[in-house]
Amino acid sequence: MPEMRKGTQYMKCEHCQHEFDISPADVRGGHRLLCGDSTSNDDLALLMSGETADIVFTSPPYNAGDNSLGGNKNMTEQKYANDSDDKPTEEYLSFLMAVILTIQKHSIYQFINLQQLAGNKIAVIELLHALRNHFCDVSIWHKGGGQPAMCESVMNSRFEYIFIFATEPNPTRQIKTNVFRNISNVFELNPSGKNSFSEVHAAVFPVAFAEHYIAMGAKQGAIVLEPFCGSGTSIIACHKNNRRCMAVEIDPLYVDICVQRWEDFTGKKAIRIRKEQDEN
Repeated sequence: MPEMRKGTQYMKCEHCQHEFDISPADVRGGHRLLCGDSTSNDDLALLMSGETADIVFTSPPYNAGDNSLGGNKNMTEQKYANDSDDKPTEEYLSFLMAVILTIQKHSIYQFINLQQLAGNKIAVIELLHALRNHFCDVSIWHKGGGQPAMCESVMNSRFEYIFIFATEPNPTRQIKTNVFRNISNVFELNPSGKNSFSEVHAAVFPVAFAEHYIAMGAKQGAIVLEPFCGSGTSIIACHKNNRRCMAVEIDPLYVDICVQRWEDFTGKKAIRIRKEQDEN
């Protein structure tokens, strides 16, 4: 845990080595972004500070391999510069399980957006089986015209899954963190159009996509946990809908992008936190 001195929390990020300082009172009540590892309970515990998220809303790496660049030459060599997006099935499954078991300690429901691809289709089936006692429901993002397949004899993709899990075992289909009616389990949104952040991140989803599920699953003022923050779309969606986003991103490049994006959107300045590791 970070060391406390004279009412100030000093922090150094072990991933990007940025060093900042801040009064703990200044962070309370707003969004938080940690440059850290979403499989680490220590990192999640530091981020959450004892609070619990209504929901997790996230889109983890798809294990898309070379397709993760999507033909975009302006991006870094892989979607997450510090980690591979081309894992063997067992390794990818272990990675997803480690993330979900960690975030379940800090949230009530988990909304996990996955597109089934050649590199993850077996792992997705195994994931659903492993978490069958926590499976709550599934929603479909219908994307209209769909994404053309990368090779011949493969069907074009017109939808993605949003798997909904509950921390408590044997849940019903009811999402008890919010009250709503007449919301379909198929959400229709065409993601076509220019996205200014697609040049630096291969898997940017529309803000409206995040807004739909965040507003459905989390109460006004509640916490939404985002363990794969990427370019910060979930932070913007939470800000627009009066939810608090607690986010983790492992790549310092994307952390800087998230901060700049939030500052540009709100006209405010983010308060940087400095983390210093205990040497004991």
